[in-house]
Amino acid sequence: PDATMSAPSEATDETPQFVDETSSEWRPLINPRYILDAIRRFKAPILVLGMLGAMAGVMVALTTPKFYYASAEVSVDPRGLKVIDNGVNPDTFVSETFAIVDSQVRVMTSPAVLERVAKELNLASDVEFNGSLKEGWLESVTGILSRRDASNDATRSATEYLVDHVFVERGAKTYVIMVTAASEDPEKAALIANKLVEVYISEQRMQQSKTVKETTDDLTNRLEDLKAAVESSEQKVEAYKSEND
Repeated sequence: PDATMSAPSEATDETPQFVDETSSEWRPLINPRYILDAIRRFKAPILVLGMLGAMAGVMVALTTPKFYYASAEVSVDPRGLKVIDNGVNPDTFVSETFAIVDSQVRVMTSPAVLERVAKELNLASDVEFNGSLKEGWLESVTGILSRRDASNDATRSATEYLVDHVFVERGAKTYVIMVTAASEDPEKAALIANKLVEVYISEQRMQQSKTVKETTDDLTNRLEDLKAAVESSEQKVEAYKSEND
């Protein structure tokens, strides 16, 4: 059989070159020189944005109000005179004492108590509490045109402010209630916290007096009914005796 012989080809420069990937030379993923070149090229925009950010931060810091906090404490005794089922229950320890104290926390933060605090401290005339600083010119004009009661609106705004800036909580495993008030003025914060405790104590005394009076009246009425029943029974007995003598 015929065999075709091919002549060996000469080596050319197109021979593939292999790179040694096991080289121990360290190369960074990002060349710092590229970063420095980019900073040099965009130096002006970067400086402008930095200055704008600094100015915005200063403006926010200056316009954001700084609040001061003041606290007051009141101790609630869950024992004592308890009026239940139109009767008087003497001093006895209640099993749900913490629940009783927690209920007083809700009483202290009720709108009725906070509104009384706002009225007694005349917070409706204070720009921090009456919402006049947040009211725009359009709202002012519409308020004048509608002839709304500015005094009631200011009192309501002051009460709503207290709802958001007064914090009441019971201490862990204690009967002590802590009242914390926040205000832009430290003296106002202390005044609000103390006034809230004062109003709460006053409200509790009024409620206790009312409850005792109602219970006393109810017992008096019962005694009068019993007295009338006894007199009627005595009259019947006397009538029976006179008929059988």
